[in-house]
Amino acid sequence: MADASTARLERTIVALEARLATLTDDGVKTIPATSNPGPLGLFAFGLTTALLQGINSTVVDKGSVGLVYSFGFFFGGLCQLIAGVLEYSRKNTFATVAFVSYGGFWMAVALNGTLVAAGVYPTSVKGEEMMLSLWGIYTFLLWLCTFSSNLALSSLFLSLALLFFFLAGGQTNHNLMKFAGVWGFIVSAIAWYLAVATLMEELYGRVILPIVPFAPINKIKAGTFGTRRRVDDPELGSKE
Repeated sequence: MADASTARLERTIVALEARLATLTDDGVKTIPATSNPGPLGLFAFGLTTALLQGINSTVVDKGSVGLVYSFGFFFGGLCQLIAGVLEYSRKNTFATVAFVSYGGFWMAVALNGTLVAAGVYPTSVKGEEMMLSLWGIYTFLLWLCTFSSNLALSSLFLSLALLFFFLAGGQTNHNLMKFAGVWGFIVSAIAWYLAVATLMEELYGRVILPIVPFAPINKIKAGTFGTRRRVDDPELGSKE
């Protein structure tokens, strides 16, 4: 009796191990545990970026900075953090790193701006230059990780890295800051384009707006926003 129970337990363990291996295999099509949070994160990033660059480009006056901080806390900050956490559950490492990083960036910008406006401490031009330069370097490093994804995503990170460097230089150069503001609208437009392209493809079941996928690297092809897909057998699908 004990031997029979042990045998059944062993068979159950073997079956569970086989099932787990199937669920974690990059080449097996699985239904994601969540919906695709990528468009939410991209829309949040793009809108909040455009709000700030509206001030830098002098499209709107500096009195609009309160809107930037409010949206920075919640739409640009919290929504991107949520998108990043959901991407984590989808095993999308790149999107997790990106959304959580830039969500944290916007919340930090909003908090810093609020404290400076409240007179808690003064702003530092040199500090702003260093912070923006570091974010430019960080974004450039993320851009180096986009070459197995698509042209839209790669363009987004390259243009964003340049934006950070323009903003850093613009701290002491009014004309460069104004140019950075205009460039920021381009960055926002790319983010929204990628968001709409992703949303339309999921809703309509086909590509409406092209994002120009890159060729696979080492048999690994990234999805719209970084989800990995093996290309040994296209019939197996992906985890997106």
